[in-house]
Amino acid sequence: MQQTLGYLDRLGQEAGADPTFHRELGRAYIRVGKVQGRPYTANLADVPGAQQSYATGLLWLEKAHQARPADSARQRDLSVRHIAELLMYRLGDFPQARRHLERAAALRKALTEAHPRDPEVEYFNATLAIAEGD
Repeated sequence: MQQTLGYLDRLGQEAGADPTFHRELGRAYIRVGKVQGRPYTANLADVPGAQQSYATGLLWLEKAHQARPADSARQRDLSVRHIAELLMYRLGDFPQARRHLERAAALRKALTEAHPRDPEVEYFNATLAIAEGD
């Protein structure tokens, strides 16, 4: 896992200003976080490492989103990642979990307004509703 994180860190140092690359890098960190310690699934039980990977992934996704805020794929990525981060913070940091939920809800609202009949957006709405009630 350390080799993977080291590789991603080096890629991040060379990322430049490409929002597509930022998105992929963010998604890669999120995938590492899932392996390290995603709740409710098989994982390596490295919760602190998972929290760090999720946080780093969110930073890259936020950067990609800021470069192209109207890009619905980036909005969906970011919304889902905020839900994933919410799950991690449920382990004890409830105010932080609430902030992630609120950010995901704002992204969901923007997506729904921009794509009212998109099945993927409807799926993300359902995912967020489940997270809100969990």
